[in-house]
Amino acid sequence: MRYLFVLPMLLLAAPTAALEEGPAAQAIQSTSGDPELDGAIFPAPRSAELGDKAWKVGAPVVVSSGAVDARVLAALAEWLGLKAPPAVVKKAPAEGTLLFVGGPDRNAWAQERLAAHNLAYAPESWGRAKEQGYALGVARDGERLAIVLAGASPAGDFYAVQTLKQLSARDPDGALWVRQAAVADWPGLPRRGIKGASDAYLEAFTPLKLNFGWTYSGAVDSADKLKDKPALIEKYHARFAAFAVSYNPGEALAKGVLAQDGGSPAQRLRESVRATYDAWAKAGADAFVLSLDDQSTSLHTGYAKDWPTYWAAQAELLKLMAETVRARAQDAPLYWCPHRYGGTDLKEDKTVAGAREAGFPEGLRLCWTGRGVVSHRLKLAEAEAYGASFGLSAKLFYYNWPITAPDTRAETGPMPPADPALAGLLDVWMLCSNHDRASEVAFLSGLAWAWNPEAYDPERATKLAAREWARRHGGAPAYAPLVALLDWTRAHDSLQICPDQAQKSPEELASLVADEEAFHARHLPVLKSALADAKLVANLEAAFKARMAKFRGIVENQKHMRKGRALKRAGEIVLDGKLDEEAWSTAAALEPFVAKGAFTEPAAPPTAAKVLYDDDFLYVGLKLEEPSLDGVKPYTEKTGWKIQHGDYVQLNLDCAGDRERVGFACTTLHGQASMFDFGAKWMDGFEVQVGKQDGAWIAEFKLPLARVPAEQRPAPGRAWGFNVIRRRVVKGEPDRWSSWNPLASKDDKFKAAYCGTLSFE
Repeated sequence: MRYLFVLPMLLLAAPTAALEEGPAAQAIQSTSGDPELDGAIFPAPRSAELGDKAWKVGAPVVVSSGAVDARVLAALAEWLGLKAPPAVVKKAPAEGTLLFVGGPDRNAWAQERLAAHNLAYAPESWGRAKEQGYALGVARDGERLAIVLAGASPAGDFYAVQTLKQLSARDPDGALWVRQAAVADWPGLPRRGIKGASDAYLEAFTPLKLNFGWTYSGAVDSADKLKDKPALIEKYHARFAAFAVSYNPGEALAKGVLAQDGGSPAQRLRESVRATYDAWAKAGADAFVLSLDDQSTSLHTGYAKDWPTYWAAQAELLKLMAETVRARAQDAPLYWCPHRYGGTDLKEDKTVAGAREAGFPEGLRLCWTGRGVVSHRLKLAEAEAYGASFGLSAKLFYYNWPITAPDTRAETGPMPPADPALAGLLDVWMLCSNHDRASEVAFLSGLAWAWNPEAYDPERATKLAAREWARRHGGAPAYAPLVALLDWTRAHDSLQICPDQAQKSPEELASLVADEEAFHARHLPVLKSALADAKLVANLEAAFKARMAKFRGIVENQKHMRKGRALKRAGEIVLDGKLDEEAWSTAAALEPFVAKGAFTEPAAPPTAAKVLYDDDFLYVGLKLEEPSLDGVKPYTEKTGWKIQHGDYVQLNLDCAGDRERVGFACTTLHGQASMFDFGAKWMDGFEVQVGKQDGAWIAEFKLPLARVPAEQRPAPGRAWGFNVIRRRVVKGEPDRWSSWNPLASKDDKFKAAYCGTLSFE
């Protein structure tokens, strides 16, 4: 029995184990070959002093006088490589690695340790997201290692652990080393996320402080359809990330549901709203976006000519949606997405006018969608005026990043708002992961801006983003070829910037394409050889092939770019879908349409187009030959809410003639119409009439010019970018695309670069 008492005494009397110390390089994972870049914290913290020493992590013990959040302990276990969370004790032992977790309000040890580490801890000065802030210290304390993780809340503790991971590395024997550091940090934007919530994004980006996921719901979701979502949402919550759901009953609006009872939502629409929100609230969603897409629904539903009715319907739906959410998730933020863009004339904006008259649910926040260069150029004053005009509270800014813009190379690089002060207005920043120009590097660059807008350095953020990408996918060998490709892309991206492209000859473009191919031939194989993920290699190859195919298409487009004439109207035009007035007989016919991707192959069946104008309107007359009128498959309830999903024809109009932005107006054989004009709204109120003839159908457009800038209105000597695109969908036949100015691909149907030139005479 005496040995049972003596053994503890011998252990207590044993000499203290020496703390192993080494240079800072011991705790730096070499990726770029630049020790300073490899050792940097990403996203850049508010303040950081990184020392020249590192220590080997010994037996870890969490020291806290209060409870420690299980999610924080799980993060520490992950960092330490433990299967179970480390032990939590209330009194600090004499040796080992001590982890003091929690701020002074939750851990009585914190104040003493903050002072010992000379750490600044002032949550009251950490801005509107202060609960995510933290102070982090790593220092020697005698023969023990003391690490302070003092968050303003458990979320702050969690982000301190994420930074701690970046200050650590394992040696060849598997031992964990951590670098001497003193860090104080907090985010600029409260929420930083990605649209397209998934396990993969969560695992990849949580260590870099992503904390928001966004997903679209279906037209009608049920608990059965969402059976896998509670587990996914719980994973987000386990990492202090929120999960938002966007529901757009615009699908039902576009299918004419509202018209069933004169503009009030039909019962099945109410049921779909309730069922969908019930299901998502039960699944654990944290925030809800009430997405009523006015530009896609107004003309579909016929309310463009009756805005009061349209807005009464929108307001009623918003209230229904809000009430449904509030009944199930009382504290969930509600955002309204009106799908309007910056730089608008608030006095004439029908969105604002309708909102003022109809009224909206209390506590609704504005969700600003940024899917074009207008939002990139947005100024703080414009955003404040726009939000205030709705009488809404804090704004969510949905930044679809990166975006092609004439004044920035955005494919890989970061693109902050033109006005830095705008960051103070935003609730959330997000990347649209399904955007055709989205990439991990672009997302990480943007994440750096969202965390610390004031310290944002675009070039450095891109290099650090490349470092993180290489660490995830191939290690050090992947870094150099990746950076070479990024630098080349950003320096030679003029092929994708429309104004530059319009100024280059086909020969110049062909030379650029050849240079691009030669460069990739040198660097892409090196990058591929560094990557272990076969799927990623295949994706890189596919992306390169798609990029080169697009560039070759631009070269061909330049070679075959069409030029047409629009004459001033002589004689009356009655909009009736017949084109039988004398004025049309005097109009100049545009060249015959060509098949998609063929550039010179005549389209079958053919389409003919004529354009006229006067001081007030632009007129476009189209004759679409169709031997199978009864077999045409236009937009229907089954084909979805966008009429581009069926047989239709589309006008592309670039008023400035600079190939930068294009608005479009569409119609189907049955007269279902839609428009989109990237914020200019000059096409609001356009009219179209459709008619049938033997073996053809007619589309007759009348577009108002009152809101086109005076210097851009049709007049002799001026020119617009112009195209007409047709999608033919006939039962039993393959889809066929054709256009007046050639398209390399159907994906180019909305791109200003593929407009021909329409000269006014």
